[in-house]
Amino acid sequence: MQRGPLVLVVLAVLVVGTLPGPVAAAEPTVSIAVDDTPMAAGDRLVVPEDPMLRVNASARTTVERVAVRVDGSTVETWAPGTERVSERVRLDLRNEPQTVQVVVTGSDGSVNSTRVTVEKDAVAPFVGFTQPFESDQLGQPPAEVPLSKSRVTLAGTLEDSVGVEFVRITRKHRVQGTAGYTVASETHVIRDPGDSFSQELFFGPGRNDVSVVVQDRYGNSRRYELAFPIDDRTEPTVSLDSVPERTTSSAVYVNGTAADNVQVDSVSYAVFGDVARRSVVVGQGRGADPERQQIEFSRKVELDPGPNRITVWARDTSGNEVRELVIVDYVRNVVPTVSVDEERTHLVASEAVHVYGAARDGRVSSVSVETVDADGTVVDFEQVYDGGEVWDDVSFEEELALADTGETTVVVRAVDADGTEHVTRYGVPTPDAGGVSEPVDGGGADGEGASAGTGGEADVAEAAGETSANTATAVQDGGFGAFAVAALLVVVLSLARLRHATVDVPIEKYVDFDDTRPSLPSFSRFRR
Repeated sequence: MQRGPLVLVVLAVLVVGTLPGPVAAAEPTVSIAVDDTPMAAGDRLVVPEDPMLRVNASARTTVERVAVRVDGSTVETWAPGTERVSERVRLDLRNEPQTVQVVVTGSDGSVNSTRVTVEKDAVAPFVGFTQPFESDQLGQPPAEVPLSKSRVTLAGTLEDSVGVEFVRITRKHRVQGTAGYTVASETHVIRDPGDSFSQELFFGPGRNDVSVVVQDRYGNSRRYELAFPIDDRTEPTVSLDSVPERTTSSAVYVNGTAADNVQVDSVSYAVFGDVARRSVVVGQGRGADPERQQIEFSRKVELDPGPNRITVWARDTSGNEVRELVIVDYVRNVVPTVSVDEERTHLVASEAVHVYGAARDGRVSSVSVETVDADGTVVDFEQVYDGGEVWDDVSFEEELALADTGETTVVVRAVDADGTEHVTRYGVPTPDAGGVSEPVDGGGADGEGASAGTGGEADVAEAAGETSANTATAVQDGGFGAFAVAALLVVVLSLARLRHATVDVPIEKYVDFDDTRPSLPSFSRFRR
């Protein structure tokens, strides 16, 4: 058996497997920073201007070549021939995301690279308006946007790579005055709006100029100039509260609300027959004023007897006008109410009656009050009022004599503006029938009597009884002279009490509407 050739083949394989092969070279190292911000492969960075790129590289042997490429095009190369290298270069970028790649080659043929994305944001934010008109973000908005109302929402969407820092909206309203134009401005600032904004504005009549400034976090800003002329052809509205169709009052209140899509200038009214209108809300000019979009008003309107046609006008700042008409029938109440104040009317010393009363709620031309006896004969008379003018209310307070015998009646006569006399009668009870009480002035500080603090017939009778007893004693002790003095003292004291007494007497009321006989008395106060 021959084994020689097989042994040689195995040895050859073993020998070949132990021979040294070619050794792989180590990759160079590379690190980069953009505007001093270290970046790893795949990072993304936004910068406000062309950035500075710094490159650090090293190799196991020497760095043969360093290449900087932007979007695949080489923009810078270095051939240092040293083991380590540090270089920098200003990148000229467009205003869009771009790929920056650095490639390092060693002298031994080894290669390494890194790639990042850099976006230069030197572009201001864009606005796409959505209210009160629409425009594309990259397009130009219209120079002028006519509107028909004052209260408007200005809104839009925002586009920027780093985010909008603020939106500043300034409204300027130009008003023509007597001395020329005046400009009123109002500014609103919306910070950190995100990707959209919305702001309510109030425009005045005429031309309104609006500037919108948007700025991103790098200070890039963009301005939009807009014009909003207000073309108001819509009439204002007037809403009146209800007023009575018929009234006996000489005046009514006209209340309501005036509103407009721009703003109310004035509100006025007139009653048919008036030469000119009367102002309720005075115009304040054409300056933008949100408070005048809706105005509440109230005015007292004097009425004439009969139907009154009341017209209310509302005018807006563009001259548009609307009117509302109401008719109120003023029915003057001519017939007065004649009355006597029973609680205050009283007898005076059983010889006269003190009468309180009034003719009210009518048109009174004269008032008289009198007392008559049972036969109708006039006992006393006073003309309260007969001044020739007509008054709504006439009140009176008169003292009249009572009839010598029998019943006494108080008669009040009031003549209205039409010449019709209205009569009211009141029967005066006699003091005996009515149980008249007469308070006595005892001279105390609080009006009470010196002893018991009460007065009236009971006190008089009691005093008379006591005096009679004393008188009897006087007759026994001192004879007729003492009796005469005591009797005279009783009379004096009784008269003094009656003199200062005021007696409240209930009075029975009789009303005779058919009695229109003329008669006349006096007055204490009256109202026209």
